[in-house]
Amino acid sequence: DGGGEPCPGVGSGFCSLSHSRRRCWWCSASGSSGKVKRIMKTPYQLEVLKRTYTVRAHRQAAADVVLPPAVEGP
Repeated sequence: DGGGEPCPGVGSGFCSLSHSRRRCWWCSASGSSGKVKRIMKTPYQLEVLKRTYTVRAHRQAAADVVLPPAVEGP
């Protein structure tokens, strides 16, 4: 969808003006060759997605910390 748009990293997004229309992009992969998904048309939608992604990432990190380490045999 995003064509050759560069991607700063997974979970990041940016808006750009093209043909007098604002388009917001969301990164689904990292790297300049990564895929960029255009799934919103307003900066507000982009902000909501960013917040959702951040909350999920924090929850995942917290879950990883809470999990006890695997115990090896005696």
